[in-house]
Amino acid sequence: MKKKERIHFLINSEMKDKWKKEAMDSKMNLTDFIINKVEDNLTRNEVNMIVKSIEDITNFRNKVDNNINQITRIVNIDKSINEKNMITFNALLEAYIEKVSEQNSEIRKLIIKLYSNPKK
Repeated sequence: MKKKERIHFLINSEMKDKWKKEAMDSKMNLTDFIINKVEDNLTRNEVNMIVKSIEDITNFRNKVDNNINQITRIVNIDKSINEKNMITFNALLEAYIEKVSEQNSEIRKLIIKLYSNPKK
């Protein structure tokens, strides 16, 4: 959308410097930064952080899933598993389940954050 209108307002130099720094940190120009704040939109950095968090969660789960498959393959080949390995495996699965629960909670928070900032 092409911008045609102009708004003029006065602020002190400290506030302008602060806004310019925050805009630069968000990789935006000052105009887009102010519009995003007024419209209550997520910044590009916030969206990137959400995407990175979800990618980290996905990568963690993929690694664990791969390890579970490797253990399952070994058990199927040997047709047995010793008690010590079974106890270790169960402990790891319990830790994994706890971690997944934490991650699911984080995902819910991220989704709420995304959907609580609808375009107006």
